[in-house]
Amino acid sequence: AKAGKSIISDTLVFRYQKQTDLNDFVNKVNITAFLKGTVLHPADLALFAHGIEVLKEPLYLGGKIVGRLKRFSYQNMRVVMGQTVLAGSLMMDGLPAINETFINLSLQEGQIQIRDLQALFPTSIYEQLKPLGKFTVAGNFIGFINDFVADGNVDTPLGKIESDINLKVDETAAVKTTYRGNLEMINFDLGTYLKDTVNFQSVSLRGDITGRGLTKAN
Repeated sequence: AKAGKSIISDTLVFRYQKQTDLNDFVNKVNITAFLKGTVLHPADLALFAHGIEVLKEPLYLGGKIVGRLKRFSYQNMRVVMGQTVLAGSLMMDGLPAINETFINLSLQEGQIQIRDLQALFPTSIYEQLKPLGKFTVAGNFIGFINDFVADGNVDTPLGKIESDINLKVDETAAVKTTYRGNLEMINFDLGTYLKDTVNFQSVSLRGDITGRGLTKAN
């Protein structure tokens, strides 16, 4: 199936009680999709989910999706966007309102190019993630995009991080963002991250962390 610049293949099934249910596609149409070679362009997705148009790259999908657009599960997931690859499983409940959507993501394989995801974050948050560049990650993400628990292993150009952290993101001001949990850093180049190699160098640590703010100043 070709729709706009998007291609959906190889199997897509819609189930609904009556034809008028299509007027409420998000809530009343059940979808079963076996995806192979599927390409979704942000401009086409935006017709169904407002806000998706901020993505700069098309999504290349593989795997099986079952459920409604509002609440679905995605098994044998493989998503490629730019240089970013996500493989594992995903459940989302609450679309198309992304800020109100509960996400349960399990990543068996993650290769992240942070600039591919720039559009998903407020500028103040993205600037704190930008130094991580391209990194690998395996773990779990449970919650909302601005209030979530994330655990797993992250291997970045600056060093390794193992964490089980609850992060509450304040999109109005990074200084109000709070976090708590368990954190281990292994030879993490904190000086380069903070742009202050005089006072900070490589750090290895393990322990509990509770904090507020995402910059050295706050």
